[in-house]
Amino acid sequence: MATRMRTSIDIMYRSYLKLPSISEKEEKAVEKPENEKVEKTITILPNRREQSKENFKFWYEKSEENRQKHRERVKQNSNSDETYVKRIVRELNAGKIAFEKIKEKTKTKYGLKKRENGEYYSDKY
Repeated sequence: MATRMRTSIDIMYRSYLKLPSISEKEEKAVEKPENEKVEKTITILPNRREQSKENFKFWYEKSEENRQKHRERVKQNSNSDETYVKRIVRELNAGKIAFEKIKEKTKTKYGLKKRENGEYYSDKY
C-alpha cells in the first residue's frame, strides 16, 4: 500500500508535536521554587505562523533598539522598486487602477505587461 508523504509543516506539527496536558502543566508549576523570576512564559502554539508572530512581538517589545531596527527595515523595503512594482501589479490585477492611466514611462521602467488571459505582470521583477 502506498502512503502519501507529509510535506506540509502544519500537518507535521499537528501530527508529531506533543502538547503537554493540563495535569503536566500543573505539576511543573508546583515544582518551581517561588523565589525565581520567570522572564517569559513559553506557550506552544498549534502552527508555525502563530509562533513566529509571538516571537516577533516579544522581540519588538524587548527594547527601543529593536523597534528602531524594525522601522529602518520597513523604510528600506518600502523605498525599493520591487515593492513598488508588486503594489502596482497587485492593484492592476484587483482592478483598482486602470492600465491605460499609467504613464508609458512607468510601464517601460518597471516592465509592466498584460498576458493573454488579462493578468498583469512585470518582466523585470
